[in-house]
Amino acid sequence: MDFDRSINVIDDKNPLTAVAEAANDYCRLIEQVKGNHPAEWLKRVESALLKLDAAVRRLAYQEPYRAYKLASDLDARFESYLRLKRYLDHYDERSPEPDFRENVDLTYGNLSENLTDIYFEVRRGLASYEAGTTGEKSAQRLWSNGYRNYWQQHLQEACKRLNLIHSAG
Repeated sequence: MDFDRSINVIDDKNPLTAVAEAANDYCRLIEQVKGNHPAEWLKRVESALLKLDAAVRRLAYQEPYRAYKLASDLDARFESYLRLKRYLDHYDERSPEPDFRENVDLTYGNLSENLTDIYFEVRRGLASYEAGTTGEKSAQRLWSNGYRNYWQQHLQEACKRLNLIHSAG
């Protein structure tokens, strides 16, 4: 996917609609992880994350900053994490080469964990959005404040890890 083109498509849409579409694309990829070739699937995930990031940044700009409370769905998160971990274990453990100067900072975490946390927070907003008019305002708050307070860091770490995976071949 051409990132510049996807940003322009996002810019042409209502910010809430753009996030909902990006969230739906990302969630579908995570839910359908099995049966895909890992390298190709990871490229699609990276593209979906970039699209989601661009869309939610625009949405968060319009929403006042508020506190955010994580959902208490730890069992479901753990099950999803294990499913991704089994699929991505090789990529989770890959570390940069010693002479890979650009990636000296090893703070980009576990890919399966980051993708899982993003999924559950984005899915939570998507469930509100799909509830209709009253849910749209809730979704906007969930996505904006969740992004700023929690899953933006996971998204950045996942993108760093995916960039490392693509650079390493």
